[in-house]
Amino acid sequence: MTDKEQFVITRNQFEKLREVFDMYDEVDHVVWTQSSPSGIGPTVIIEFDPKESVKLDITDVDSW
Repeated sequence: MTDKEQFVITRNQFEKLREVFDMYDEVDHVVWTQSSPSGIGPTVIIEFDPKESVKLDITDVDSW
């Protein structure tokens, strides 16, 4: 038996991810980091590197 981890991706977050891939042809992946520093809900940061490292907060509080 393996442990499973689930992430909820809202439509708003999906659209932001799509914008990144549409805007930067050279980006082939993003790093998705999720944490809960506030204790309320997850904060989601994506990081990608078209020419230099970019971090983008795509937290969507609708899922909280």
